[in-house]
Amino acid sequence: MAQLDTLDTVVLVALLLATVAYFTKGTYWAVRKDPYASPYANGSASKAGKSRDILETMDKSGKNCVVFYGSQTGTAEDYASRLAKEGSSRFGLKTMVADLEEYDYDNLDKFPDDKVAMFVLATYGEGEPTDNAVDFYEFITSQDVSFSEGGGTEEKPLSTFKFVAFGLGNNTYEHYNSMVRNVNKALEKLGGSRIGAAGEGDDGAGTMEEDFLSWKEPMWSALTQSMELEEREAVYEPAFEVTEKPDMDAEDDTVYLGEPNKNHLEGASRGPYNTHNPYIAPIVESSEIFKVENRNCLHMEIDIGGSNLTYTTGDHVAVWPTNAGKEVDRFLNVLGLASKRHMVIAVKGLDPTAKVPFPSPTTYDAAVRYHMEICAPVSRQFVSMIAQFAPNESIKAEMTKVGSDKDYFVEK
Repeated sequence: MAQLDTLDTVVLVALLLATVAYFTKGTYWAVRKDPYASPYANGSASKAGKSRDILETMDKSGKNCVVFYGSQTGTAEDYASRLAKEGSSRFGLKTMVADLEEYDYDNLDKFPDDKVAMFVLATYGEGEPTDNAVDFYEFITSQDVSFSEGGGTEEKPLSTFKFVAFGLGNNTYEHYNSMVRNVNKALEKLGGSRIGAAGEGDDGAGTMEEDFLSWKEPMWSALTQSMELEEREAVYEPAFEVTEKPDMDAEDDTVYLGEPNKNHLEGASRGPYNTHNPYIAPIVESSEIFKVENRNCLHMEIDIGGSNLTYTTGDHVAVWPTNAGKEVDRFLNVLGLASKRHMVIAVKGLDPTAKVPFPSPTTYDAAVRYHMEICAPVSRQFVSMIAQFAPNESIKAEMTKVGSDKDYFVEK
């Protein structure tokens, strides 16, 4: 038999390693992702080690509707949460909200036709997917996308897959809402059935909220017909349980008072840094460039030394906001919590799939000051939601009208 030369040996070894890598998906030598580069760095996020199989998760928790989101700044995640709540309260759907990066997608061909998936997808930068949607986008739009065996047909593997889609974009960018358009096209090409129109919100025109509200009503009508749902009067269903901890001191080292995650709480922040594990950068210089009656402009220098971060033109700097002290005081007074503002509280989701939006344990004051958006404009949907708590029928009727009539809402 002919002798193998060095090159032949190298090629054979490379092929062997490639074959093992393909069939094991790198299990034997994969380096575990830094936990601080994932959502689990935040004490409020889901527990590490949970299943990445969305169908298994839905079956175990009794869900028939999953709302996936691709979000960079949190707006798409907020809309996804609102859709899930409305689907549950108005139509009796068993809903859950899901971060796209926390699940695998190769078994979507087994998605039952009595369930529905919703996608709320922001377009980032120049027509790119958000950070948490990159893997999903590359998978679903690839030329050789491969699903597990069992569902659909070879040509149309997603023949049982029903979906709903809404996009968040900005018409001042060239690739307006390309994310939702491309995902919609890919899903339909694979045999998926879209319910209702694919909605598009335009932040550039300042109409995102109304675009969302205008889209979802006909979508709900189409979904009601497709899944044979019955609309009912919306009933408030709490998503979280708040437990007071009078035996704990707010100054205890384990209580979050505005820190974003456990690393920051322990004073040992380390990278890699991202949206879940932010680098808190000091402002080293701030000076006024100009100030006129209706605006002012600041020159600001931010120190990212030691963070291993680099900044290039077009990158974003996130501002970590807090609510104004007087507004926090007003809010706590209205809710009758002023005397308990420094009471330690533990917050947990009542649904096993629900994420608590901030670290726990914390205090009423810290939650309101650092994590709740108490000064934002009130949305039309929010007015409709709280109408059921009106003190009498005339006020309830007025709130219902404000919440359901676009022109009346703008007028009032």
